[in-house]
Amino acid sequence: TAGQDNVTLVGHCDLFVTFAQIINAPLPNLAEGEKGAEDSFSVVTAWQGNTVQKRPPLFFHDHKESKTDHAVSAFRLDDPVVDGKSFPGQWKLFFDAQLLRRGVANPIELYDLATDQLEQNNRLDDSRLQPLIDHLTQIATLHRNSGGHRMTEFAPSQRIVLDWT
Repeated sequence: TAGQDNVTLVGHCDLFVTFAQIINAPLPNLAEGEKGAEDSFSVVTAWQGNTVQKRPPLFFHDHKESKTDHAVSAFRLDDPVVDGKSFPGQWKLFFDAQLLRRGVANPIELYDLATDQLEQNNRLDDSRLQPLIDHLTQIATLHRNSGGHRMTEFAPSQRIVLDWT
């Protein structure tokens, strides 16, 4: 519809599941080892003019924004609820390279894009947001170490770590 806005968070990785839904094609069975669409999420509802509620986090990797190590990661999650407390906003949390390299989430910057689209006010040191930061860090670790949000449901809770040093 001309002139209609939709604030649903959408990424290019969402196209796989979205088009599969449109053409009624089955998704890869990740639990059986099939590959594909690990981080994809259907946004057909948004394309139909409705807001999508409760989408999984959307990850961004290798921003080349870090001056020391270009393997920085970030993810965005809108309006999360942590232990029954709502944190309204469009939260974007950056992690150092250890998230990609070792699966260890070390947050380095936090922004609310609803009020700070230019990412000028790093809120990582705001003590009132510590429960949010902890929650988002746990989500990032789970998604990174399970292989994608569609795999979090059946990923083992124990992780095997090999130290090659």
